[in-house]
Amino acid sequence: MITTMTYYCEKCGHKLEENERQCAFCGTVQKRFSDQDYETKKCKKCGKDIYVNANFCPYCGTDQAILNLNKDLKHDEIDQKTTPNSNLTSEQKLAQGLMNTNFDDQDSLNDFMKQMQDAGIKVRVIKPEEKNETGKPGLITSTKLFFRDMFKVNKRLGINDFWWGFLGFFLIYMVVVMLISELLPIFKIPVTMKLLIKISTGGAIVFRLGMLTAIIRRLHDIQMPAWFAVLWFIPIAQLFIWFICMMGPRLDNNPYTFNVEDWKKRQNKF
Repeated sequence: MITTMTYYCEKCGHKLEENERQCAFCGTVQKRFSDQDYETKKCKKCGKDIYVNANFCPYCGTDQAILNLNKDLKHDEIDQKTTPNSNLTSEQKLAQGLMNTNFDDQDSLNDFMKQMQDAGIKVRVIKPEEKNETGKPGLITSTKLFFRDMFKVNKRLGINDFWWGFLGFFLIYMVVVMLISELLPIFKIPVTMKLLIKISTGGAIVFRLGMLTAIIRRLHDIQMPAWFAVLWFIPIAQLFIWFICMMGPRLDNNPYTFNVEDWKKRQNKF
């Protein structure tokens, strides 16, 4: 059995075959096939040597402009030696900025971003809490968030919080339905067709309302039109909505956050 490795275009990040020398998407000729000696840098994820101007790692596909913000980066050491600051490479300036930045302070973080921009270094800072509001999504925490925000749409909902919350919401809905069906005979309440219709209608309204607002918040998270949520009421189109809800967040210039007040402030500016 012959296995082939997957590579990535160093410019656009699309997947390439092992022997594919030129990207079919952007037309870039891959430097890993060249016999010339190019200046290299370490990939921010896998640590392999890659072309210094590569946007993506050809081995793991990591975007080199993305900086995952975690506390371990604060303690990364840089060998500055006696090199003047003006002669530092882009990688050294980035590492130096990481060491001197207090990421818990927004002003310090903003200064770091400005310094990197002035140095011609494009970085994207992603805070862990930006992806999911609960920080650590789970059945209990995400379900609580699901119920708490049932009547809110002017915010966003992370992918993990959405699916855990949906699972918890659905389980609670089923438990309530079963409890009602068991309690009616105990309290000797006549089970008529009219009563069943009222109960099922009320439950359906609550369930659909919760799902509708959650889907709208999820659409905000991936920056897609909120009106797509109405497709969830169409049986065939529901598959399309479920597929969309599995997409990752799009945080660049996203007007929605986990705080409704942030959205209100933005609206007041206009």
